[in-house]
Amino acid sequence: MRRDEAFDSTAICGTVYLPQYPVCHGGCVSNVPYPTTSTDPFVSEVLARLPADLDLDALARQHTALLRCRAIPDAASLLRGLLAYATTASSLRALGVWGVLTDVADLAPSSWLERLRNASSFLRAIAASLLALPRSRWLSQSVRGRVLLVDASWLRLHGGTGNDQRLHLAFDLLTGQLDQLVLTDGSGAEQLSHFAFRAGDLSVMDAGYGYRDRLASLQDAHADAITRIYPPTFPLEEADGLRIDLHAWLQHPGRDQRSRLAFYRHNHTRYAVRVLAYRLTAPQRQRAQRRLKNRARKRQRVLSEVVQSYADWIVVVTTLIDSQAWPDAAIWRVYAARWQVELVFKRLKQLLDFGQLRSRTPQSATAVVWARLVVWLLYDRQRGDLKRSLQAVAEPHPSTYPGQRPACEAVVSSWGLDGLLVETLRGAIRGTWTLATIRACLPRLRRFLTSHPRSNRVHQETEVVAWLSGQRYTPRRPLPNAV
Repeated sequence: MRRDEAFDSTAICGTVYLPQYPVCHGGCVSNVPYPTTSTDPFVSEVLARLPADLDLDALARQHTALLRCRAIPDAASLLRGLLAYATTASSLRALGVWGVLTDVADLAPSSWLERLRNASSFLRAIAASLLALPRSRWLSQSVRGRVLLVDASWLRLHGGTGNDQRLHLAFDLLTGQLDQLVLTDGSGAEQLSHFAFRAGDLSVMDAGYGYRDRLASLQDAHADAITRIYPPTFPLEEADGLRIDLHAWLQHPGRDQRSRLAFYRHNHTRYAVRVLAYRLTAPQRQRAQRRLKNRARKRQRVLSEVVQSYADWIVVVTTLIDSQAWPDAAIWRVYAARWQVELVFKRLKQLLDFGQLRSRTPQSATAVVWARLVVWLLYDRQRGDLKRSLQAVAEPHPSTYPGQRPACEAVVSSWGLDGLLVETLRGAIRGTWTLATIRACLPRLRRFLTSHPRSNRVHQETEVVAWLSGQRYTPRRPLPNAV
């Protein structure tokens, strides 16, 4: 995929109803409505949550994920198999066993792998349609547009270097949902060009985005930003055009929190910003200095006194220059909320195993990433409603103590709620079976649960048991001589 490929998160208005369930009859697909009373959890928990106007079969043909209905009857079955591999199956062979037991598809591991490699754009289109669903804000707001927390994180392939792929996302703080997603290779830098901003949006970013070209692109789009900067790479000037010495400004005796108006230039255009600085506490400064020295040691660089002095401060630049509408305390409070996007990455990596992908090639890894993102987005719109409901039914603890939090201020655990939702979807995708099902499917399971006839590997258990029981068993390779 192109590095600059992003998704339009414009809301699609309309009432959500149960989509069509394509059924295969002799190779021809017919659109039959989903049964509203279906007992299949995959229908009610996955297919019913897709956009109402989304035709899975047409989408699969458009993205060449399923051209002919042979071993896999329809696109819904293909989607279920892809989600099962991304969330429940431990290997492609385990996915083959799952397909037989659930009667989804009887495919060899190599066939599942081929379909996985061809499904990246199909899954990406489903994720884009889920992002475009209408959403409601469940948090109070004092800004005109969205509050987007922007960040990126590395993804590691099996046997890779750790920076094989990069997931860029924009998290809407006011809705509590993912707003935009972009997946690039390891060379994809933290660029704001990955995302689409509207007038009135407020973007909160870390130092990876704190450069003049990034900030200028936002201001040209009439959007606002709060971003941390590294002073040497972000030159500022006074109203009269003179260069501002930020190091001298930070070293000047005074308050630990300070701010001032400044200007910067990009492409012969002058922009006004507000600079805020916060001096870390003594323990925080010690940790920051230790991290800086460790990073310099790994890169074999010599630290100057000026560079070390910058580690004692958090320097932020914002386009919200009206200090009456946005005082310094409000800017710092919004910037501190940037940590929420870090927690989103942590939950993704912990609950859906984004930390390291089992795939060895970028093609299959991309499909796995988009499949897991589809799982996350299926319940993304329900999180706000569930949080409100939990807060409404929360009861105070029987024991009382000074400063106890009342029921109306109950704090909902995002980790616990997201874990419950992910496990619910896992169960709906995985399905259930019994021992009787396994016995009935043994002839078809044989190729997954036994070794290949041409395999030259020695199976120690089979050979030793055959020898001890007196059977005439010729090993494929001679046993080693006894010492």
